[in-house]
Amino acid sequence: DAVHMLSVQYRMHPSIREFPSRHFYHDRLTDGERVMQAAQLEAMSRRPYQIDPAYGPLRFFNVSGKEQRGAPGNSLGNDVEASVVASLVVAVLVSAAPGTKVAAITPYRRQKRLVEDTCRRFLLARLNGLRMQIELLRSRGIVKEEAPSLEKVASMCEEHLSNLSVNTVDAFQGKEADVVVISCVRSMIGRRNIPPPPPDDEECAPAVESAIGFLADTRRMNVALTRAKHSLWVCGHAPTLELYGGPSWRAFLNHTKTARCFVEDGGTYVGRSIGEQQQQQQQHAVAALRR
Repeated sequence: DAVHMLSVQYRMHPSIREFPSRHFYHDRLTDGERVMQAAQLEAMSRRPYQIDPAYGPLRFFNVSGKEQRGAPGNSLGNDVEASVVASLVVAVLVSAAPGTKVAAITPYRRQKRLVEDTCRRFLLARLNGLRMQIELLRSRGIVKEEAPSLEKVASMCEEHLSNLSVNTVDAFQGKEADVVVISCVRSMIGRRNIPPPPPDDEECAPAVESAIGFLADTRRMNVALTRAKHSLWVCGHAPTLELYGGPSWRAFLNHTKTARCFVEDGGTYVGRSIGEQQQQQQQHAVAALRR
């Protein structure tokens, strides 16, 4: 039974399963019958938040943000990356079917708080923008009386947030979500004392860990990459991971590039596509409220 549990997986889309199976399980991890059924795979590929080609089952978004540390010994954060992660999360929450579970996970507690706060701020801003449009149209007498009120918008916000989980990788072990967005945080951009890249050798794990900390832990990496059911989106600074992430992160980046799942200018792309999506959703929502 133990071998069966380790060799057959019933959670991940095959595109998500492919890399962990090859890199961590010696290609022994296979898809269960339920995952392999063609009808389910077709449904998984047509989810609302995957309409844009850049938001498929597996993506790596290269984000050029700077890591920040508070007082000595405090946890790390990355404001730019937190904004990209929050944009992805909010886009899913407002477009997915009710009950769709979304998780944002990161190795760092400070980044967890940043992502939580940014998600709430973005979601409130987005819903309040819709509310203002509705109120304007109501004042002109061109929307139905049952158009959402401020209280309704606030309720929608809380409902969306109830489907969101922001956690550290360790706290999310053993859990799953329909969509998982990973924030890697670490970036050598702007650092004064940049360590030399460690040799490309598994035996140099201490040198790798001293450069990128928790992110170098392959056990945590394995946990993070295997939590998603339908979409796994990783946000990080690719040059830092390539130079300091060790063989596992280099292998993952190579995999996403070979599979055409790598988005070079992730921050700009996400901002542009999310803005277009937001405009379309608001237009559709307002159109539905007209007499």
